[in-house]
Parts: sequence; structure tokens; C-alpha cells
Amino acid sequence: MKQLLLMAGKGQKTGFNIMVVLSLIGLLTASWRISGTIPYLVSFAVNFISPDYCLFFAFVLNAALSLLIGTAFGTSATMGVITMSICIAAGADPMLAGGAVLAGCYVGDRNSPVSSSASLVAVVTKTDLYQNVRLMLFSAAIPFVLSCLIYLGFGVSQTYQEIHMALGEQFAQEFVMSWWSAVPAIILLGLIFAKLDIKKSISISVLSALVLAFVLQERGIEEILNTLFSGYVSKNLSLSKMLNGGGFLSMVPVVIIICISCTYSGLFEGTALIDTLKNGVEKISKKSTPFTAILLTAITTALISCNQVLTVILTKQLCANIQPDKQKMAIDLENSSILIP
Repeated sequence: MKQLLLMAGKGQKTGFNIMVVLSLIGLLTASWRISGTIPYLVSFAVNFISPDYCLFFAFVLNAALSLLIGTAFGTSATMGVITMSICIAAGADPMLAGGAVLAGCYVGDRNSPVSSSASLVAVVTKTDLYQNVRLMLFSAAIPFVLSCLIYLGFGVSQTYQEIHMALGEQFAQEFVMSWWSAVPAIILLGLIFAKLDIKKSISISVLSALVLAFVLQERGIEEILNTLFSGYVSKNLSLSKMLNGGGFLSMVPVVIIICISCTYSGLFEGTALIDTLKNGVEKISKKSTPFTAILLTAITTALISCNQVLTVILTKQLCANIQPDKQKMAIDLENSSILIP
């Protein structure tokens, strides 16, 4: 029993750093809501949407916000809801609009330095997060450009109607809409470009957002603390679907999944339960390529585990011998274990 507990504890050490990052991301999304950062960015961005190219803008704007906040769920709940509404109002096909929104949301979920999945891969492969992001952006360039061309093509081939959404006026009912609200986002981007540790970058951005919430938005300390813990709750029912969410509690289910997954990881490694499977993966690699073996392994582990975290961890363990280069392993995991689940 003692040995099993030590194995499980070893697995938990792997996941501790990512659990800290996840908790900070929860605080970031909540603080950016109550400070007016997300409302300001969203209302500013939608001013650029042209009805004839609404599908293209739906994809690009969701991609931009997801890169900034690193979460597909947070993006779809804010920019996704708004761009979907605009596309429908313009007469776009709901299926195409939904595809554009979801495709945009997942751009940042994979490529953003504040994405939990990017941090997870960096932790399990022991690689540099910013180097991984640079390589991910490079490999995503062609798919991104092709997606833009596809959505532009749909825009040219269909006829849309004029739309008018006074989004800024709606947000102004609850927030002071000032460019100062963009400061937390500007700070985060600046620190990321300076390659400061991601935990410090997020923490500083959160602190700046809290100052804005107190000074600019005139929110009380109790309300701010409640928002950081349980998420933002809008006073306006019409805005609640777009703004509610975030906070530490929103990350608890994911943190629990990571704890359980890392426990499995430690037990599998310590008891050599997956050694036979490793041999099978090596045989596949020799008959094809390392990435083919990693891809097939990711598909299998995703079907078994039904969650992204365990898929990443198990695939890394099973394929460690066929791809000894940590940097290549990180990108191979991003292109398989992150995308497939």
C-alpha cells in the first residue's frame, strides 16, 4: 500500500504546476469580466464585422479572443454567442456560422500560451511553453489561412442583410466602457512577448484587472472576491449568457480530472502495467513513423479515457521511447492528443 501511495504521489507532482496554472486562468477569466475587459474587447471587435463577411469575422474574432484568454469555453460564451447572433441576424447558414465560431474558439485552445492544454503538454514533456507556442503557431499557419479563405469564399457566394447591434450600449448598462479596460489584456500580451513565466504573467494581469474593477467599475471588495471564487454573475439578464462564468470554482472539475489522471499516470509507470503496450507502439512506429504511432495511440487513449488530460499523459508514457526528442514529442502531442479529444 505504501508503494502504491508513493507511485500515486509521484504522479501528482507532475500535475501540480498545471493545476496552479488552471486556477490562475479561472481567476483571470473572472477578473477580466468584472473589470470590463472582456465586454470592452468584444464590443470593440464586433464593430469591424461586415454582413457580407460575417462568417470570416466570426472565425477570426473568436480565434483572436481565444488566443488572448486561452479557453474555448470562455470564448464561445462571450464572443461566440455574439458573433453567432450577428451571423444569424445577417441571414447566414446556422451550421456554417456554428462551424466558424467553434473553429475560431479552438485556435486559442491549442495555441495560446495561457491555454491549460498548452501548459499541460509543456509540463508532461518538460519543455519550454513559449517555444512550444512558437512551433504550434508555425504549424497552424497554413490551416488558419485556408480556413480564412474558406469562410471568405462562403461570404462571397451568399447574400446577407444589413445588421445593427448596439452591443456597446448594452454593455454600458453594466460597465464603464473605457479603453482603460483593455489594460489587463495589454499587460498580459506584453509580458507574454517578454517571455515572463506564465504564472507571473497571469497573476500580474489579474491584479491589474482587480484594480480596474475597484477603481473604474466601482465594484466592492466583497463582490470582487466572490467573483474571483465563484465567477461573475451579471445583474442584467440579457447579458448573463455572455458574461456569467469564470472564477476558481469553474476550474475545480478540471483540476479533479488532472488529479485522478496523474494518479493513474504514477500507478501505470510504477507498476509497469503499460510496458506490453509500449512494445506494441514501438512496432507500429518501426513499420510507419513515430507520429503515426503517436496519432494511433492518441486515438485509442482518447476512446478509453474520454478526457484530454489522461489522453495526453497516457500517450506521452506509451510513446516516450519512440520519440526521445522532447520538443518534437510536445508538438506531436499537440497535433494528436490535444486535438483529437
